[in-house]
Amino acid sequence: MEEKNEKVNVLLVDDRPENLLALEAVLGDLNYNLIRAYSGEEALKCLLKDEFAVILLDVQMPGLNGFETASIIKSRQKTKDTPIIFITAISKAPENVFTGYSVGAIDYVFKPFEPDVLKSKIESFSIIHQTKKGLEAQAQLLLEKTLDLEKSNQELSDITLQLKRTEALARIVRDTSMDTMITYNESFNIVSVNPAVKRMFGYDESELIGEKVMKLIPALSLAQEYGHDVQKRLEATGIRKGECDFPAEIQLGMAHLEGQVIYACTVRDISELKQQMDALEHQALHDALTGLPNRTLLYDRLEQGILSAKSDQHPLSLILIDLNHFKTINDTLGHHYGDLLLQQVGHRLSELVRETDTVARLGGDEFALFLPMTSQEQTHLKCLTKSSVPLNVLSY
Repeated sequence: MEEKNEKVNVLLVDDRPENLLALEAVLGDLNYNLIRAYSGEEALKCLLKDEFAVILLDVQMPGLNGFETASIIKSRQKTKDTPIIFITAISKAPENVFTGYSVGAIDYVFKPFEPDVLKSKIESFSIIHQTKKGLEAQAQLLLEKTLDLEKSNQELSDITLQLKRTEALARIVRDTSMDTMITYNESFNIVSVNPAVKRMFGYDESELIGEKVMKLIPALSLAQEYGHDVQKRLEATGIRKGECDFPAEIQLGMAHLEGQVIYACTVRDISELKQQMDALEHQALHDALTGLPNRTLLYDRLEQGILSAKSDQHPLSLILIDLNHFKTINDTLGHHYGDLLLQQVGHRLSELVRETDTVARLGGDEFALFLPMTSQEQTHLKCLTKSSVPLNVLSY
């Protein structure tokens, strides 16, 4: 039996009756229930009673204007996903358009509008609305048929059809995902992959089916420790074709299918995210001008060094450096040359120390050298042999 296409509701909101008549004239020959509202307040009352595929909303109205009405509509749980199209004669200035989008509008139609354009937009939202309602109905029907399977063999074909539809939707999601999706069995042999695997790992699907999943994610050899019976997210290393590795976020899961256990793994490349995080961390702990550790990082290393010195009875030294007459450089040659001087000082200090030592810029013309496992005598000797500048040395 064919399903009846019930009319969908379209809400028309405008304080001027002639505008509503114009909209009805354009949309009246289509399969819609056109509901009028002459104000934002009346529109909100309509939304409490009925569900709408789309709302055509005027901006300039007495009482609640279109922007205020849209904001309230989007704040309500029941109506927050209802599409709103502003139909307005106000300026096309970016600030006006931005205001509309910021309160939840999905599109703008400026008066005078093209009837065919408006029809096309309404038809698109009507189809989306009907598809959504259809999918909800199909999901409910599938549940009911599954529960009644033992009572009626006749319903078996309907359930099979619903499963095919569900599988088709799942395939769309799988094939269009930017993340790699992998399924594999209890022997860790890959059962299926989605097209994203080619972009992320460099392999065609035919090269991976039947291969061990550890070829792509070595850490999955410890999958039993992750607990596939629950959803779990973790970071691991992915291996591209050609043995190039990258950081990845892994989502794991497990399902029972026809008496077999199938594992699912979704892989997201987080290389760019890691680079951004590393860059932010470096900026937080290093001086922007010289690239040296800043005061925060110095204090952290100094604190760790003091704890280690107390525990292991090792000496440590801290050298504080203040450039005399640095202000004269800035005042006579300019700040550019002052910055170049500070960079050169940082570079030369770094050449004097070991890899285990820390050269930091504290701010302005102040620098510090943290020398773990170095006594005061050793520090003075190093200063005398490598520098002619008198330095203040604090030794622990």
